[in-house]
Amino acid sequence: MDVKVVLFGPPHVLYRGDPIDLRVKKAVALLAYLVTTGKAHHRERLATLLWPESKPDVARTSLRQAVQAIRATPLAAVLITSRTSLELHSDVTSDVRSFAAYTADFSCDQPTPGLEVVARLQAAEALYQGEFMQDFSIPGSREWDDWHGLRRIEFEYQATCVIAALTRYYVQHELADSGLQMATRWLALDPLNEEAHHLAMQLYVLNRQVERALEQYYMLVRLLERDYQRLPGAEVRLTYNRIRRGEFSQPAAVAASSDTRQIRSLLPKPVRAAAEYEPALTLLQPALKQASQQPLFAVIHDEGQQNAAGLIACLAHDDATHQLFADGILWGALRTADDLDGVLRLWLDAIRVSVLRSTSTLDHLAWQFHNGQRGKRLLFLLENVRETHHARVLIPGYAGCALVVTTPAPEVAAALAGKADVSLSLPLGQRAAQQPRRSPHPHAHHQRSQS
Repeated sequence: MDVKVVLFGPPHVLYRGDPIDLRVKKAVALLAYLVTTGKAHHRERLATLLWPESKPDVARTSLRQAVQAIRATPLAAVLITSRTSLELHSDVTSDVRSFAAYTADFSCDQPTPGLEVVARLQAAEALYQGEFMQDFSIPGSREWDDWHGLRRIEFEYQATCVIAALTRYYVQHELADSGLQMATRWLALDPLNEEAHHLAMQLYVLNRQVERALEQYYMLVRLLERDYQRLPGAEVRLTYNRIRRGEFSQPAAVAASSDTRQIRSLLPKPVRAAAEYEPALTLLQPALKQASQQPLFAVIHDEGQQNAAGLIACLAHDDATHQLFADGILWGALRTADDLDGVLRLWLDAIRVSVLRSTSTLDHLAWQFHNGQRGKRLLFLLENVRETHHARVLIPGYAGCALVVTTPAPEVAAALAGKADVSLSLPLGQRAAQQPRRSPHPHAHHQRSQS
């Protein structure tokens, strides 16, 4: 329905990308309450919430006026009304709804997340652009203020947990640039958090900014002395002393190549090599060798979703594959269509491409993704593709790079087969086909023209 309600930061509503001017402030409050709770509410309840000091008949009249203000805009199509209740159509998109969906399975006290979780956390972090309904208030309703304040605290707490988890992940995988961005966000939300300062110190060293690492420690000392009259903990002090003495150095791989930005492989969990994967690997590996001459795109159809994940894991952990793609192997899996945004952001981090602040669409991310491949030997593995467009925008345009996607959808496999250099259907006993390589690759010129 092309309606998006944005509630992180100052609230606003977009219709087909253009802002909608809702001049009645309590109409904005009503819309925010409906989209955040995600369910129908009785009219009497809403009237009491927003106009608690008014008489019941006056409150009901005020509610009708707020509803009319919404109906006077393109939002009329998404507001579901009855004599007794109000709700929003489920097709309305909202940053708070998407944020809640991305973080539904995430707990703040869980250890550093695995790769399968990180992409969703990245998408959630990108959505959190400020406090819930920042600088917004309505007069005369303490219950509304309490609800708004509680939601703001809850979202801020969850966002802090997400940002903290991403910071730990980036430190663990030595992704200094992205880690420093996350640590900076973490400290903006929680300036006295010792762990955030400690990780920022380590990230500065990793990024060859030793003086900044020491400055971070001095800042922490000043903050703790001012507010708590104490020094940082023993672990932080130990890291500081090691940095000061030159003992806390960069990892060897980074130190050995100060002029290049290292790429980190992102791999699925390994599986035991199984005989049933060998025929498919035998078909894939020769084609992957040709990727050094031309970009490669391969499609694996696995309608029963029984074999593709194991095949991809075997391929990702195969020594020969690592030799072919010496700059990195990047893996991702899609649970929903929206996951591709998070996977792309994760891949951009891994290949050391900073996402532009102006980036707002999947196509913008894909453009930056393609530009980051130039001159590199990279293999991208994407599981569970259910939309043809999600594979097509990622088809490599540079020699040395390859994309292998799996899909359970026969219509997607059929649509992509015409673009693919290799097309397999699992198990191979049912049907398998290897498409002839085209020369030149149809996508190569398109991507080079963008660069």
